[in-house]
Amino acid sequence: MDTMDSRLEAKKHLANSEPLPKGVSLTRVVDISTSPSDPRISFPFPAVTPFAHTLDRADLEQELGVIAKDGTFVTQELNVSSNPEGKCVVTAGVTLRLNYHAGTHADTPAHWGAEGQFGDRQYTGKAIIADVRHLLTSGQGIDERVIDEVVATLSRRVGRGTDYLATTRILFRTTNDYDSGWTDTFAPFTKGGAKRLMGNLPGLVLVGTDAPSIDAPKASPIIDHAHGVFYGEGVALLEGLRFDGLGTNRAYHKGTLQTVWNPLMSGPDAKGAICLYHPKETVKLGK
Repeated sequence: MDTMDSRLEAKKHLANSEPLPKGVSLTRVVDISTSPSDPRISFPFPAVTPFAHTLDRADLEQELGVIAKDGTFVTQELNVSSNPEGKCVVTAGVTLRLNYHAGTHADTPAHWGAEGQFGDRQYTGKAIIADVRHLLTSGQGIDERVIDEVVATLSRRVGRGTDYLATTRILFRTTNDYDSGWTDTFAPFTKGGAKRLMGNLPGLVLVGTDAPSIDAPKASPIIDHAHGVFYGEGVALLEGLRFDGLGTNRAYHKGTLQTVWNPLMSGPDAKGAICLYHPKETVKLGK
Protein backbone atom coordinates (compact mmCIF):
# COMPACT_ATOMS: atom_id res chain seq x y z
CA MET A 1 0.00 0.00 0.00
CA ASP A 2 1.51 3.33 -1.03
CA THR A 3 1.77 6.35 1.24
CA MET A 4 -1.35 8.13 -0.07
CA ASP A 5 -3.50 5.02 0.29
CA SER A 6 -2.14 4.59 3.80
CA ARG A 7 -3.13 8.12 4.76
CA LEU A 8 -6.62 7.73 3.34
CA GLU A 9 -7.08 4.46 5.21
CA ALA A 10 -5.69 5.98 8.41
CA LYS A 11 -8.26 8.80 8.34
CA LYS A 12 -11.08 6.36 7.56
CA HIS A 13 -9.98 4.20 10.51
CA LEU A 14 -9.82 7.23 12.81
CA ALA A 15 -13.35 8.31 11.82
CA ASN A 16 -14.75 4.78 12.08
CA SER A 17 -13.24 4.21 15.52
CA GLU A 18 -14.67 7.43 16.95
CA PRO A 19 -17.83 6.62 18.96
CA LEU A 20 -20.94 8.42 17.81
CA PRO A 21 -21.93 11.15 20.29
CA LYS A 22 -24.63 10.19 22.77
CA GLY A 23 -27.59 12.33 23.68
CA VAL A 24 -27.76 14.32 20.45
CA SER A 25 -30.76 16.65 20.70
CA LEU A 26 -33.35 16.26 17.98
CA THR A 27 -35.15 19.41 19.14
CA ARG A 28 -32.19 21.64 18.24
CA VAL A 29 -31.03 20.84 14.75
CA VAL A 30 -29.90 23.32 12.09
CA ASP A 31 -29.78 22.61 8.38
CA ILE A 32 -26.42 24.01 7.24
CA SER A 33 -26.84 22.90 3.61
CA THR A 34 -27.20 25.01 0.49
CA SER A 35 -29.70 23.99 -2.16
CA PRO A 36 -28.32 22.77 -5.51
CA SER A 37 -30.52 25.42 -7.15
CA ASP A 38 -28.73 28.26 -5.31
CA PRO A 39 -26.47 30.14 -7.76
CA ARG A 40 -24.11 31.23 -4.94
CA ILE A 41 -22.09 28.02 -4.89
CA SER A 42 -21.35 26.92 -8.43
CA PHE A 43 -18.53 28.32 -10.52
CA PRO A 44 -20.17 29.79 -13.65
CA PHE A 45 -18.08 27.93 -16.19
CA PRO A 46 -19.58 28.52 -19.66
CA ALA A 47 -19.69 24.82 -20.51
CA VAL A 48 -21.20 23.75 -17.17
CA THR A 49 -24.72 24.29 -15.90
CA PRO A 50 -23.87 26.39 -12.84
CA PHE A 51 -26.75 25.30 -10.65
CA ALA A 52 -29.60 22.83 -10.80
CA HIS A 53 -32.74 23.89 -12.60
CA THR A 54 -35.63 22.18 -14.33
CA LEU A 55 -35.73 22.76 -18.06
CA ASP A 56 -38.65 24.75 -19.40
CA ARG A 57 -39.96 24.72 -22.97
CA ALA A 58 -37.42 27.28 -24.19
CA ASP A 59 -34.54 25.29 -22.68
CA LEU A 60 -35.70 22.10 -24.34
CA GLU A 61 -36.03 23.70 -27.74
CA GLN A 62 -32.97 25.94 -27.70
CA GLU A 63 -30.45 23.97 -25.62
CA LEU A 64 -31.36 20.37 -26.40
CA GLY A 65 -33.00 20.72 -29.78
CA VAL A 66 -36.18 19.03 -28.55
CA ILE A 67 -39.36 20.22 -30.22
CA ALA A 68 -41.81 20.68 -27.34
CA LYS A 69 -45.08 21.10 -29.24
CA ASP A 70 -47.17 20.21 -26.22
CA GLY A 71 -46.64 19.80 -22.51
CA THR A 72 -45.27 16.27 -22.77
CA PHE A 73 -41.65 17.31 -22.31
CA VAL A 74 -42.25 20.18 -19.90
CA THR A 75 -42.53 20.04 -16.13
CA GLN A 76 -46.19 19.90 -15.25
CA GLU A 77 -48.50 19.38 -12.31
CA LEU A 78 -50.74 16.33 -12.63
CA ASN A 79 -53.80 15.28 -10.66
CA VAL A 80 -53.65 11.49 -10.49
CA SER A 81 -56.56 11.05 -8.08
CA SER A 82 -59.10 8.39 -9.02
CA ASN A 83 -61.76 10.25 -7.00
CA PRO A 84 -63.12 13.51 -8.42
CA GLU A 85 -63.87 14.75 -4.90
CA GLY A 86 -60.23 15.07 -3.93
CA LYS A 87 -56.85 15.69 -5.52
CA CYS A 88 -53.66 13.66 -5.54
CA VAL A 89 -51.14 16.04 -7.10
CA VAL A 90 -47.88 14.78 -8.57
CA THR A 91 -45.51 17.20 -10.26
CA ALA A 92 -43.61 15.62 -13.14
CA GLY A 93 -40.20 17.26 -13.44
CA VAL A 94 -38.99 15.99 -16.75
CA THR A 95 -35.36 17.06 -17.04
CA LEU A 96 -32.97 18.59 -14.53
CA ARG A 97 -29.72 20.23 -15.63
CA LEU A 98 -27.05 20.36 -12.98
CA ASN A 99 -23.45 19.80 -12.07
CA TYR A 100 -22.32 17.79 -9.09
CA HIS A 101 -20.63 20.78 -7.48
CA ALA A 102 -23.90 22.70 -7.18
CA GLY A 103 -25.08 23.27 -3.62
CA THR A 104 -23.41 21.72 -0.60
CA HIS A 105 -21.13 18.92 -1.74
CA ALA A 106 -18.14 16.79 -0.87
CA ASP A 107 -15.28 16.77 -3.32
CA THR A 108 -13.92 13.34 -4.17
CA PRO A 109 -10.28 12.71 -5.17
CA ALA A 110 -11.37 12.41 -8.81
CA HIS A 111 -12.01 16.18 -8.71
CA TRP A 112 -8.25 16.77 -8.77
CA GLY A 113 -7.39 13.74 -10.87
CA ALA A 114 -6.51 11.35 -8.04
CA GLU A 115 -7.81 7.97 -6.97
CA GLY A 116 -9.31 6.61 -3.77
CA GLN A 117 -12.34 7.56 -1.69
CA PHE A 118 -12.93 9.16 1.68
CA GLY A 119 -14.92 7.25 4.29
CA ASP A 120 -18.56 8.16 4.97
CA ARG A 121 -17.92 8.41 8.71
CA GLN A 122 -15.46 11.23 8.10
CA TYR A 123 -18.49 13.43 7.39
CA THR A 124 -20.51 12.57 10.51
CA GLY A 125 -19.52 13.09 14.13
CA LYS A 126 -18.30 15.76 16.52
CA ALA A 127 -17.56 19.03 14.74
CA ILE A 128 -16.58 22.59 15.59
CA ILE A 129 -17.80 25.57 13.60
CA ALA A 130 -15.10 28.26 13.62
CA ASP A 131 -16.29 31.79 12.87
CA VAL A 132 -13.54 33.73 11.09
CA ARG A 133 -15.63 36.52 9.55
CA HIS A 134 -14.01 39.19 11.71
CA LEU A 135 -10.53 38.06 10.68
CA LEU A 136 -11.04 38.44 6.94
CA THR A 137 -10.83 41.46 4.69
CA SER A 138 -12.02 41.67 1.10
CA GLY A 139 -10.03 39.41 -1.17
CA GLN A 140 -8.18 37.74 1.70
CA GLY A 141 -8.10 33.99 2.21
CA ILE A 142 -7.77 31.79 5.26
CA ASP A 143 -4.01 32.10 5.68
CA GLU A 144 -1.52 31.36 8.45
CA ARG A 145 -2.52 34.44 10.46
CA VAL A 146 -6.19 33.43 10.45
CA ILE A 147 -5.36 29.86 11.45
CA ASP A 148 -3.16 31.07 14.31
CA GLU A 149 -6.13 33.07 15.62
CA VAL A 150 -8.42 30.06 15.25
CA VAL A 151 -6.02 27.82 17.17
CA ALA A 152 -5.64 30.46 19.90
CA THR A 153 -9.43 30.72 20.26
CA LEU A 154 -9.80 26.94 20.36
CA SER A 155 -7.15 26.73 23.08
CA ARG A 156 -8.28 29.63 25.26
CA ARG A 157 -12.04 29.75 24.88
CA VAL A 158 -13.51 26.71 23.16
CA GLY A 159 -11.50 23.90 24.71
CA ARG A 160 -9.46 23.49 27.85
CA GLY A 161 -5.75 23.83 27.29
CA THR A 162 -4.69 21.25 24.75
CA ASP A 163 -8.17 19.70 24.35
CA TYR A 164 -8.43 21.32 20.94
CA LEU A 165 -5.81 18.88 19.65
CA ALA A 166 -8.54 16.22 19.66
CA THR A 167 -10.60 18.16 17.08
CA THR A 168 -11.50 15.85 14.20
CA ARG A 169 -13.87 18.02 12.16
CA ILE A 170 -13.83 21.78 11.69
CA LEU A 171 -16.14 23.92 9.56
CA PHE A 172 -15.31 27.54 8.69
CA ARG A 173 -17.83 30.37 8.63
CA THR A 174 -16.45 33.09 6.36
CA THR A 175 -19.38 35.24 5.24
CA ASN A 176 -22.56 37.04 6.26
CA ASP A 177 -24.04 36.99 2.77
CA TYR A 178 -25.79 33.82 1.67
CA ASP A 179 -28.31 35.37 -0.69
CA SER A 180 -26.55 37.58 -3.23
CA GLY A 181 -25.61 34.91 -5.76
CA TRP A 182 -22.23 34.04 -7.22
CA THR A 183 -19.13 36.10 -6.41
CA ASP A 184 -15.49 35.20 -6.95
CA THR A 185 -14.41 37.25 -3.91
CA PHE A 186 -15.14 34.48 -1.42
CA ALA A 187 -12.52 33.50 1.17
CA PRO A 188 -10.59 30.38 0.12
CA PHE A 189 -7.76 28.68 1.97
CA THR A 190 -4.25 29.63 1.03
CA LYS A 191 -1.84 26.75 0.70
CA GLY A 192 0.05 28.06 3.72
CA GLY A 193 -3.17 28.29 5.71
CA ALA A 194 -4.07 24.69 4.91
CA LYS A 195 -0.61 23.51 5.97
CA ARG A 196 -0.77 25.55 9.19
CA LEU A 197 -4.17 24.06 10.04
CA MET A 198 -2.91 20.50 9.57
CA GLY A 199 0.23 21.28 11.53
CA ASN A 200 -1.88 22.35 14.51
CA LEU A 201 -4.73 19.84 14.18
CA PRO A 202 -3.17 16.65 12.80
CA GLY A 203 -6.17 14.55 13.85
CA LEU A 204 -8.55 16.23 11.44
CA VAL A 205 -10.61 13.95 9.22
CA LEU A 206 -12.84 16.69 7.72
CA VAL A 207 -12.57 20.37 6.81
CA GLY A 208 -15.62 22.30 5.62
CA THR A 209 -16.39 25.81 4.43
CA ASP A 210 -19.34 27.98 3.48
CA ALA A 211 -17.34 29.18 0.48
CA PRO A 212 -17.95 27.64 -2.96
CA SER A 213 -14.48 26.10 -2.87
CA ILE A 214 -11.58 25.39 -0.55
CA ASP A 215 -9.34 26.98 -3.19
CA ALA A 216 -9.43 30.35 -4.95
CA PRO A 217 -11.16 30.53 -8.37
CA LYS A 218 -7.85 30.81 -10.23
CA ALA A 219 -5.92 28.24 -8.20
CA SER A 220 -4.73 25.69 -10.73
CA PRO A 221 -4.06 22.84 -10.65
CA ILE A 222 -5.94 22.51 -7.38
CA ILE A 223 -3.86 19.52 -6.30
CA ASP A 224 -0.96 21.98 -5.98
CA HIS A 225 -2.99 24.19 -3.66
CA ALA A 226 -5.19 23.69 -0.59
CA HIS A 227 -7.12 20.74 -2.07
CA GLY A 228 -3.83 18.90 -2.47
CA VAL A 229 -2.63 19.75 1.04
CA PHE A 230 -5.75 18.28 2.65
CA TYR A 231 -5.83 15.29 0.30
CA GLY A 232 -2.21 14.58 1.17
CA GLU A 233 -3.28 14.18 4.79
CA GLY A 234 -6.34 12.07 3.96
CA VAL A 235 -8.73 14.85 5.01
CA ALA A 236 -12.19 14.97 3.43
CA LEU A 237 -13.71 18.27 2.26
CA LEU A 238 -17.19 19.81 2.40
CA GLU A 239 -17.92 22.95 0.37
CA GLY A 240 -20.90 25.27 0.04
CA LEU A 241 -22.23 25.14 3.60
CA ARG A 242 -24.33 27.95 5.12
CA PHE A 243 -24.52 28.98 8.76
CA ASP A 244 -27.15 31.72 8.93
CA GLY A 245 -29.44 29.33 10.77
CA LEU A 246 -27.09 29.61 13.74
CA GLY A 247 -27.69 33.36 14.10
CA THR A 248 -25.67 36.41 13.16
CA ASN A 249 -23.48 36.92 16.26
CA ARG A 250 -19.84 35.89 16.05
CA ALA A 251 -19.44 32.55 17.79
CA TYR A 252 -17.79 29.17 17.80
CA HIS A 253 -20.08 26.18 18.04
CA LYS A 254 -19.43 22.69 19.38
CA GLY A 255 -21.80 19.97 18.33
CA THR A 256 -22.45 17.05 16.03
CA LEU A 257 -22.47 17.07 12.24
CA GLN A 258 -24.73 14.64 10.41
CA THR A 259 -24.25 14.25 6.66
CA VAL A 260 -26.62 12.44 4.31
CA TRP A 261 -25.86 11.98 0.61
CA ASN A 262 -28.18 13.12 -2.16
CA PRO A 263 -27.94 10.38 -4.81
CA LEU A 264 -29.38 12.62 -7.54
CA MET A 265 -26.53 15.07 -6.97
CA SER A 266 -23.69 12.58 -6.72
CA GLY A 267 -21.21 11.84 -9.49
CA PRO A 268 -17.61 10.70 -9.90
CA ASP A 269 -16.01 13.99 -8.77
CA ALA A 270 -18.43 15.19 -6.07
CA LYS A 271 -21.27 13.99 -3.83
CA GLY A 272 -24.26 16.19 -3.10
CA ALA A 273 -24.75 16.53 0.66
CA ILE A 274 -27.48 17.41 3.13
CA CYS A 275 -25.77 18.52 6.33
CA LEU A 276 -27.52 18.83 9.67
CA TYR A 277 -25.83 20.32 12.71
CA HIS A 278 -26.80 19.57 16.29
CA PRO A 279 -25.33 22.39 18.45
CA LYS A 280 -24.33 21.46 21.96
CA GLU A 281 -22.35 24.48 23.14
CA THR A 282 -21.91 28.01 21.83
CA VAL A 283 -18.99 30.29 22.69
CA LYS A 284 -19.89 33.86 21.79
CA LEU A 285 -17.14 36.11 20.50
CA GLY A 286 -19.13 39.31 20.09
CA LYS A 287 -21.55 40.90 17.63
